[in-house]
Amino acid sequence: MALGRYLADKSAFEQQRHSEAAAGLLSALAADGALFMTEIVALELLYSARSSDDYDARREDLTSLPWLHLTQAVAARALAIQHELSPAGRSPISWLRPPPSNTTRWCSTTTGTSTSSLR
Repeated sequence: MALGRYLADKSAFEQQRHSEAAAGLLSALAADGALFMTEIVALELLYSARSSDDYDARREDLTSLPWLHLTQAVAARALAIQHELSPAGRSPISWLRPPPSNTTRWCSTTTGTSTSSLR
């Protein structure tokens, strides 16, 4: 798997519960050190905690990932990627589904280079 910096939103993490492919992909990215966490995604994921013990366990899992702190530049890039994906109808949950035959942008490196594609 090509290394880069990948972000997954709450719906992508939820998709793991329903899809072995999604679970495998996120696990592989995390194992490669390529799956990053941000404050906003952590807030969304931790909001679902059922107790303080559950919250602490979930938070510990998230701290094992490298963090991409939300700076103004990161926020601007995330909004730009979201905008690029919107005309194609690529909602976040569909990013972990097999893309159509044409190349679909899944997520972007934060260096501002071209987006990575999955087939």
